[in-house]
Amino acid sequence: MSESDRRYDRYRLDEAAFKTVKLKRHGVMGLLSGYVDCKVKDMSKAGALVLCSSSVSLGSRISLKLELQNDSELVFLAEVVNLGRDVTKGLVKLGLRLEPSPEGSAEYRFLDSLAENYQKSF
Repeated sequence: MSESDRRYDRYRLDEAAFKTVKLKRHGVMGLLSGYVDCKVKDMSKAGALVLCSSSVSLGSRISLKLELQNDSELVFLAEVVNLGRDVTKGLVKLGLRLEPSPEGSAEYRFLDSLAENYQKSF
């Protein structure tokens, strides 16, 4: 399987692997509201599906911060490309397109190891 094929395989992230998962909008609204708690439902090298209580608009640029159990932080820059609502939980569903992380960065290594550390999402 080539790199471009694996890129779209999505993996369920285990909540126990993270201390916190937070989302912040860029710009003035982000400065005013700060980080909000969220949950990453699944993730791939290309994007993520995130559930949060805060509403954002389509095309918004955001930062997704994952704090690992060993106190290291991963910050992904992303754009909201899909919006929905999880009516059972009353949360907003955000489809994010992740910007490519610099090769060799902690974020790049995390995305590169998704298949080894997490189960495939169907």
